[in-house]
Amino acid sequence: MAGVAPNGNIWLLRGVPVDMAHTKTYRPKSVTDQFTAFSAYTKYTLTEQTYIRHSVNSIRVEYSADAVIDCNYMIFQNSSFSGKYFYAFITDVEYVSNTTCTIVFELDNLQTYSFDIA
Repeated sequence: MAGVAPNGNIWLLRGVPVDMAHTKTYRPKSVTDQFTAFSAYTKYTLTEQTYIRHSVNSIRVEYSADAVIDCNYMIFQNSSFSGKYFYAFITDVEYVSNTTCTIVFELDNLQTYSFDIA
């Protein structure tokens, strides 16, 4: 039985100057400009990740909670499927073990879907 290779990507960002109320946001001219602007804040990049569900609102990563506690935003992409970038606010980081944490997030609908609106 053939499976889908784990090739999701996650970018953990720190210091991104946006907020959940959208009083501070960014209005890029293109998908490329959007990704370039946000990815400039990258602290960690994770590749070859299993499918990331945007509706579950949490992911487990192989970093300690202390390592990612200063991250406030993330981007993720499921390369085996649409390749769409999902943008999200990190709302909590939970300790799982010394080398693993759970990141709780809320999708940033404005950034995620701004170029999908006709």
